[in-house]
Amino acid sequence: MARRYRLLLGTLLLLLAGYPYLERSEVGAIGLEVLASGAVLAALFAVGLRTRHRALAAGLAGVVILLDWAPGLPPGAALAGHGLEMLFYGLATAALAREVFGRARVDADTLAGAVCVYLLFGVAWTSAYALLVALEPEAFGASGPEGWTELLFFSFTTLTTTGYGDISPQTAPARSLAMLEYVTGVLYLTILVARLVSMYQAEPREEKVAGFPEESGVPG
Repeated sequence: MARRYRLLLGTLLLLLAGYPYLERSEVGAIGLEVLASGAVLAALFAVGLRTRHRALAAGLAGVVILLDWAPGLPPGAALAGHGLEMLFYGLATAALAREVFGRARVDADTLAGAVCVYLLFGVAWTSAYALLVALEPEAFGASGPEGWTELLFFSFTTLTTTGYGDISPQTAPARSLAMLEYVTGVLYLTILVARLVSMYQAEPREEKVAGFPEESGVPG
């Protein structure tokens, strides 16, 4: 399980850190597509062995990757691609969150999985914004985000409540989505901290102080 979490976490971090440099050239754009497809496969690998819907997740992942690499898609196919991508990442996020919050103890695995859930929230919402823009091109104004990577930036600034303001929702559906992501980010971190604290408090004392000598006292 640890390897699955680490693979997904590494792929997502590479995608977030590398996209500003990869999208500058044609070769880099191909590398960006590879990373995006790798994120889909890593998410499938991280949750597919445990979820009851692994066949559905695998089918969604395959279609999403095919549509990402298909050149010159008609508007209808591109719209379907964004919708299926949103559905896939939503399913993956829910399945991974269930694994993480269902664990009985806090360890490096648990923390890696929790970070993956948070990052997947941002990617899933990026797909939701892309779907909205395909349906309503003026959702972020006439000079709104140009492409998936700018929507990715907007998604994470909203999720983390940073909100730089250089991209802002202009229509009611866009504002509604942004508010939902804002609330999700805040609630997730609050619930996560509460859950980790409760898991830690539930551990036996011997495990908490493992490796440390017991304090000795002199009777008074």
